Amino acid sequence: MNYLHYRWEMEEQPAAALFMGEPSRRIFDRFNGHQVLFLINCCARALGRFSLNEAQLLESRIAYQLPLELKSERSVYNWIIDTLRKTR
Repeated sequence: MNYLHYRWEMEEQPAAALFMGEPSRRIFDRFNGHQVLFLINCCARALGRFSLNEAQLLESRIAYQLPLELKSERSVYNWIIDTLRKTR
């Protein structure tokens, strides 16, 4: 991850247990490093071939271009997939 604004501590459960499976309706926090990484990994699985450059571009888009009205992991995930498919 390229940015330093993330929080990496987990209060309730270990990140490995919390961020598994598919994106859900859980509230998305763009400052939670575990959650951002989880969504990047979900996108990589969905799109197949996924380069480090694309992952870094995606991280930048989440940090600077993500519309504020997107609140859930699922809505952010859908926005990411749609955005990446348009630029490939």
